[in-house]
Amino acid sequence: MRRMSLPLLVLLVLVPAMVRAQDPAELQVQVAQAAEAFVDAFNDLDWDRFAEAWAEDATAFMPMPEFPRRLNGRDTIVATFRSVFADFPDRLEGPPYLTIDPVDLRIDVIGTSAIVTFHLGDEAPRNRRTLIFVRQGGAWRIAHLHASRPPGGGAIHTVIGARARQLPRRVHIVVGPRDVRACPDDGTRL
Repeated sequence: MRRMSLPLLVLLVLVPAMVRAQDPAELQVQVAQAAEAFVDAFNDLDWDRFAEAWAEDATAFMPMPEFPRRLNGRDTIVATFRSVFADFPDRLEGPPYLTIDPVDLRIDVIGTSAIVTFHLGDEAPRNRRTLIFVRQGGAWRIAHLHASRPPGGGAIHTVIGARARQLPRRVHIVVGPRDVRACPDDGTRL
């Protein structure tokens, strides 16, 4: 019986694993897991995990008039989100502090990139989100976020804090022309 060479044996073991990794259904699962990890980190306002989700050279468009230009780079994006949500842990019990619940999730994998789109909110018109993921260093990272509201859309994003979930009261993020704040249903400021 002939002995198989080591390089041939390695190829016979690795090639099927590489082919399985390229299976479109498996890639969609991987991207969905990366998107879920990002949303979980955001809901928890866990800035370390939030930052890990982004590519270093990522870009983002925010839906608020306070940010009319593209944000460039992971550090800038994370710092911007931190500033917008800085006092939420002081005002709400948690984590989680937010409830971001993607609706109508769609994932399209194109080679080493993926487009994830979804809506937010339970009332029409719904806010829209697009995440572009890229495969870097064996992980799916966000290369771009585009957050928008449809024309004529409302300026209220529903967010429920952990404490608010236990009470019959909802908390909203109100995006105004000059600020972002959380308020209960009755409109008073927290």
